Amino acid sequence: MADLSNILIVTDLDGTFFGKHGAPIERNLAAVERLKAQGGHFTIATGRTNLNLKYKWRDAADLVNAPVVGCNGAMLCDLRTDKILSGVLMNREHVMELVELMIREYPELGARISVEEGFLSSPGQRERCPSVNHDLERVAPAKVFYLPEEEWFSIADWYKVVVRGDEAKLDEFRILAEKTWPDRFETSKSGAKYLEFQAPNTTKATMIPALREYVEKKAGKPVKLYACGDYENDLTMLKLADVAVCPTNALDCVKAVSDVCLCHHTEGLIANLIELIEEGKI
Repeated sequence: MADLSNILIVTDLDGTFFGKHGAPIERNLAAVERLKAQGGHFTIATGRTNLNLKYKWRDAADLVNAPVVGCNGAMLCDLRTDKILSGVLMNREHVMELVELMIREYPELGARISVEEGFLSSPGQRERCPSVNHDLERVAPAKVFYLPEEEWFSIADWYKVVVRGDEAKLDEFRILAEKTWPDRFETSKSGAKYLEFQAPNTTKATMIPALREYVEKKAGKPVKLYACGDYENDLTMLKLADVAVCPTNALDCVKAVSDVCLCHHTEGLIANLIELIEEGKI
């Protein structure tokens, strides 16, 4: 059996690790277990928090053996204990101004906020924007807080704002927000209908140095970091990796920064990568 204790794989989920309809691929799962049996390290970098990740995929905590990068880099957490090891919080006054601008100029859009206790939104946005309602219906009800905007400050620790709605309207709102506050937020899209705002300079790359340090301390040696992703919010993480990997379904801008482009995500990207590592080809 090979010694892969110097290997760390960090992967995005939707469009990268997951297959059709957002379901794990058995071939990927088997390959990750092989990697771990050979001393390797595997984890996830996702726009989700630890809470909605585990609600969607209850076995995630059993698959990873390193801390998870959540909220597009706003948190690093232990998925088994739900302990947040490191985090970057947003300025709540700035968030309120952002939401007020959205409601005033694009009332058909809706927003939800990732907080330490779960997710925050308002009854009005829930009614106006079916996408927000759909998102929050997929989370344990006890972790969702529908409060009027004036009561939001009763909930602490705001990590990320996700604005949902029509793709064209999201793009217009992004331009408006970035023009209004050029340096106030880090903005990205994790999907055509997902516009995300975080604290300045907070991306999936933000927690990679802390993750690498954690794994290297555990392994007792330097590790080679393979990052896998397909969309705009994966770009900074891919640029920071030792080896950047993407599927054939990745955006062109992602392919441009990747060292290796493997199969379509539905065919088992992570399994292909691990097989190449095992064969010493990458």
